[in-house]
Amino acid sequence: MSNFPSFTDMVARLTADIGAAASAPELANAKARALGKEGALTAEMKKLGALSPDERSRVGRELNLAKQAVEAAVREREASLARAELDARLAQEAIAVT
Repeated sequence: MSNFPSFTDMVARLTADIGAAASAPELANAKARALGKEGALTAEMKKLGALSPDERSRVGRELNLAKQAVEAAVREREASLARAELDARLAQEAIAVT
């Protein structure tokens, strides 16, 4: 067994961080902490080379699933923030017709 952390726990922590982003810049920071050059998932992927081929295959598949889950959370949050921004702009620009 390797010394890799539970990817389920990591995904839960990273997606919670992404979900808590209240603005596009906060989301960009959360995405970088997860997927960026020095991100949590990237750091784990860098460790794959030290594993045996069988373990590398298994852990690599798990990491790819974790990465896909985090990327999906980012896309969902981006869409949510865009909708909220549009709703706010439309509410501000609303014209009373009487």
